[in-house]
Amino acid sequence: MAISGGIKFFDKSINLAADGTTIVGSTGDGSSASAIDRNKLSKWRSSGSDDTTTETLTLTLPTSTSFDRLLLLDHNFLDFNVQYSDTTLFTISVTQQGTGGLPEITDVTVPSGATMPPAASFDIFSAADATGYYVWFDKNNTSIDPAKAGKTGIEVDFIEGDSDSDIAAAAATAITAIGDFGATSLGAVITITNAANGVTTDATEEEFKNFDSVLGLDASIPAGIIETAFADDTAYYEFDSVTSDKLRIQILKTQVVDDEKNINQIIMTTEKGTLVGFPEIITPLRRNSSIRQLLDGRVSVSKSEETFNYSLNFSGYPAQTDFIPDVDLMNTLFDGEDTFIIWPCGGRRGSLFFNTTLRGFRLKDAIQSQIINDPFEPSYVRGIYVAPINLNVEMREHK
Repeated sequence: MAISGGIKFFDKSINLAADGTTIVGSTGDGSSASAIDRNKLSKWRSSGSDDTTTETLTLTLPTSTSFDRLLLLDHNFLDFNVQYSDTTLFTISVTQQGTGGLPEITDVTVPSGATMPPAASFDIFSAADATGYYVWFDKNNTSIDPAKAGKTGIEVDFIEGDSDSDIAAAAATAITAIGDFGATSLGAVITITNAANGVTTDATEEEFKNFDSVLGLDASIPAGIIETAFADDTAYYEFDSVTSDKLRIQILKTQVVDDEKNINQIIMTTEKGTLVGFPEIITPLRRNSSIRQLLDGRVSVSKSEETFNYSLNFSGYPAQTDFIPDVDLMNTLFDGEDTFIIWPCGGRRGSLFFNTTLRGFRLKDAIQSQIINDPFEPSYVRGIYVAPINLNVEMREHK
């Protein structure tokens, strides 16, 4: 299943530098903020990178915020993944510290199958840190082993309908089978006892997790936002809503071999709505030119950055149940004080939808906007209340 529908609208990005979000790049950190500043011309660029180097961008929001959509605009990534931070999935408590005369004992409380995301994990260590393990949870037999470097995986199979006690019991069995631990369960709590004495690193929860129920431009991605052969300049993902204050993007390879990695904008947001119908849309582009008349009759023209404006004409729009939500959405946008993002292509691209793709309709054209109609004038055709609707909506790119 691919992204469907028409023009999409989103809330203002929650991860703007102007609102307190910070971003750190593994290289090229001096340009990192360019990926969260709404400037369509600037980019984050790695430094000294190639296809053997994994680059990381880590965004930290000022507070945990919910979002269910992600756009990565105008980038050159081929092989990459995106995860969010969540350290509240498991409750981990060390009830006895490992010493030369005592084994480490740890209680881990697990969630139900409905709450557990795919490939969630926590780390445990055998006595005196002889071996590091990660206990990972395979949801519906579709999750991908996180394959943590330097650690041995302990797989726990479960289905979405399992209770927390079912999952705890399955995990206890899997952990005990390794031999370095004895594990029991009581309700949702797993009690893990090291098989030998020794000072041991405490168990920890994996900070970054995969998104669940991901839908990309062309297909669903059960394992999370994980791409290995991405070919467009912009990526878009829908997923189950998460609440987090961190996002991490890991970029392994670029579409042109060994290029520096780059991206224009990262947008974390929630969807306001998608139009069912197809109003006429006009996109006047402006360079806000300043024209000065010279004495010899010639002119001097100065141009600034390109700005987008959108005119949506709902002329003779069907007043049917399926289409009324489109008019309701326009009313919601008009009533709102906050800006919003318009994405005219709605995720569609290529010859199936466009003979040629005009500026304003490209994948990377996701524009922060506001309605400037005042007054806002919806009407019925010929004044007949059961007739189609006329409405023109003017949107202008917002600062």
